[in-house]
Amino acid sequence: MAGLANAAFAPLEGRLLALNEPRKADKLVGAPTFAFFYPEDTFVYQIKWKGVAPPDSYFKSGDAVQLTVDLDASGPVPNPGPINEEAAGPPGLLVVTAWLPLVFGIPAAEPLGQSPLRAAVWVVTSVCGQPVEGGMSVQEVEEVLFGPPPGAATATSTNTTSRTRAASLPRISLSRLLDTCSAGVLAANVPDIFGNAITPPAGGGAISRAGSIVKALELPCAGYSGTGAAWSAAPDSPCGGNELWGWMEYARDNTPELADLDGTGMPPRYLRRLLVLPVPTPAWPVCRAWQQRGSLGCDAVAGCPMWVKQGDRGKLLEWAATQFGASLTLRPAAAALTAAARPAAGGDPSDPLGSPEGGYRCFNAPHAYKLGFASAVRTFDAASRGYIESNPTQVLLPASTTNPVNTLLINPNWPPFPPPAVPPARPPPLLYAQYRSRLDGDAGLAASVRERVLLHTLNASLDVGSGALGTQQPSPPPVLVAALQPGQLYRYTAGGVVVKFEALQPPADGGASDPAGVVGGVARVTVCGYRVAVESAAEGGCSNGIDDDCDGLVDEADPDCAAGGR
Repeated sequence: MAGLANAAFAPLEGRLLALNEPRKADKLVGAPTFAFFYPEDTFVYQIKWKGVAPPDSYFKSGDAVQLTVDLDASGPVPNPGPINEEAAGPPGLLVVTAWLPLVFGIPAAEPLGQSPLRAAVWVVTSVCGQPVEGGMSVQEVEEVLFGPPPGAATATSTNTTSRTRAASLPRISLSRLLDTCSAGVLAANVPDIFGNAITPPAGGGAISRAGSIVKALELPCAGYSGTGAAWSAAPDSPCGGNELWGWMEYARDNTPELADLDGTGMPPRYLRRLLVLPVPTPAWPVCRAWQQRGSLGCDAVAGCPMWVKQGDRGKLLEWAATQFGASLTLRPAAAALTAAARPAAGGDPSDPLGSPEGGYRCFNAPHAYKLGFASAVRTFDAASRGYIESNPTQVLLPASTTNPVNTLLINPNWPPFPPPAVPPARPPPLLYAQYRSRLDGDAGLAASVRERVLLHTLNASLDVGSGALGTQQPSPPPVLVAALQPGQLYRYTAGGVVVKFEALQPPADGGASDPAGVVGGVARVTVCGYRVAVESAAEGGCSNGIDDDCDGLVDEADPDCAAGGR
């Protein structure tokens, strides 16, 4: 590549670092962005797309790419080189005129389901030599992430600027939240990215104090990243890309435990890197536009950086859960609870990737299923459509945090009826049903979705036989379409299916597994497939002894037949 020093353009091969949408309160306040990681120099370069569309939301951190870089407009280009030392562009900036995804030759991103999730966490305790006032201490942040040390008293937060409904909820740590939300699946031993068996550290689980580090960080007023880009933490800081990556690089370089490959050939132990920033104040009005953002997916060497504001313990727990979920390739969870409603991005109150409620809750069914945290109690697809045709078929759903086998999955890949003139390009979205109680990680569910059967659609084709662990790319955002109470039903017109929450009933063991009645039993759900939306004599449905439209009424007992002249 050094021979291209006098050329106008040069190709670079490396990996993307994808940042998800920045969030503030219950809003997504920006678009995803991408940076470039060159494995040989371990620095992060900003990207400016020139005359070319950036990657779409299916690309994640760790995806290999080849960039065509405008050398005249970019800053110094990374190794081997720099090959454009007389660059006119700002240091740390690559102006990209074309790009291609690469499949081979670059180490892969971290696999989904990687466990345990080792984390490096820095709590900014001073900026420009001044202590952060009213912020959270290292001990308080540790308790949010891992719970108090055995035998230790719980720290009392000095931050009294805000009180949320989280204060009335049972205390839970991020580690406990992830363990219960996966019904223990995430805490199990799994191979590392090289296929080597690993054992969770003492006090292990999805994420543990023993397998992570939490440190105070004194952030100076200014500095330079390894690319030569200047960054600022002064009160007039622009809080741009140079700052985000510069602060993270400064934290990394001042943490011996995060030494790079260190001669062992193994990637850094602490891939998840969380920088807990001070809350903006009149004295330090920096980064007011957002409260949290982080990596979509996780690179096997550069890791998955996250930035959150300190807030209070409830908010920090929720924001950390959101960003840890995004590092596992989860996309914002949308909601469309009214007919013909446009899905509200990030509006699902049943998921950390949805609308914040000031508390905590587990992942929704499509997200849990994608990560292998949940599997199907029953699946209906083209091969089994005949079982539910005009026949309400019972399915029992346990509370999602009590059993990883907890989901009803409907894959409507059967031929549409009546056959359309032009066959559809793809089947309708998948439909997931899951019963969400107020137990464990779901104790913070909002009343609008608590102790209900939640229905989500996902416009993706997944391997429904084995979950989606083989699907490494981020899936489309799941959409919450119904939150059913006992007696309510949802008519999924795109798939010709009715799902009804018939009632709660005691567990199969007669309640021995739930003596306090916390879970409330299991949800009895029926699924019925229909070919006509309205039963009528015209199609012979008023005299065939079948509930053709799945409304629970047969032939003359159905008012539709009476209305049709019967």
